[in-house]
This record gives sequence, structure tokens and C-alpha cells, in this order.
Amino acid sequence: MALPAAVSLGDLGVTTAHAAPAQAVEHAPDTATLVYATQSPAAIPAHFVPSSAVSNPVAESVEPSAVEPLPQAAPVAHATAIASPNENGTYIGQTAGQVIGGVTGAVLGGTVGAALATPLAGPTGGSAVPIGVVAGGVIGGVVGTYAGYYAGSFIGSAVAEQAPELIPNVLP
Repeated sequence: MALPAAVSLGDLGVTTAHAAPAQAVEHAPDTATLVYATQSPAAIPAHFVPSSAVSNPVAESVEPSAVEPLPQAAPVAHATAIASPNENGTYIGQTAGQVIGGVTGAVLGGTVGAALATPLAGPTGGSAVPIGVVAGGVIGGVVGTYAGYYAGSFIGSAVAEQAPELIPNVLP
């Protein structure tokens, strides 16, 4: 059998097609007539499958007592929850308390700051009102955030102790 082969001549850029030399085969066994007899299927190499085994499969009878039962799989390790419902409730309460307390404190602080700065609006030319609103909002927001943190923590813990099923598992 001859196959075409391409040969490059280096930097000349010329390529010439040549016929590949034919290889002589002295003797090749006929795989259709191979018979591989063995008692154990494990002795058959993984790469060898004779055609007679595919076309004429041999069924072996196996005694029921010789069949080994499959081993039961071990259960997968299950990690326990690190946080309890009480810890989750406290965390949720603290977070909600900070947000609600901060917003409420800022609004109330701004209102109180404006109310206190209104009597000073006349003598200061009206500049006391915005300063009072901003200062009152900042002070009220800080106080409300801390108050909300502790109030939320207390309320969240109380809810978790009374009804732990209401608290989602947010902590690992």
C-alpha cells in the first residue's frame, strides 16, 4: 500500500509529494479465529475482546450462596448547625433594630432639632434651622442605632426562645 507523503525542503519553500515506501507484512493472525479460553473473566486483558465472545456469549450459572451482598454505603457525615435559633434570633433582631432604630432616630432627631432651632431662627437670620435639623438628625440617628441594636437584640432573643421555628437559620 502506498500513501502520499509531503516532504519540505527547508527554506526553499518548495514541497514535493512522494510515495511512502510500502511495508511488507510477514504474517498477521486472523482475529476471527482466535479462541481465548479461561475460567476467570478477570484473566482476559481489557484490550482483548475476541469476536467469538461477542457473537456466542457463554452464560455461567452462579449459585445464590456464592453471590456476595453489596456492602452498604456509609452515611455521609452531617455537620451540625453552629448557630442556635437563639443566636440567629439575636442576630436578626440586632440587624433589624439597627436599621429601624437608626432611621426612626434620625427622623425624630431632625424634628426635635428643627423645633429647638425655630426660636433661634430670627436672631440668626434663619441659619439655625438647617443646622438644628442636621445636628438633630445625626445625634438622633446615632442614639437610635444604638438603642435599636440593644432593643432588637432583646426582642430577637425573646422571639427565638418562645418560637424558634419562626427564626430562619441565617448563620452557619
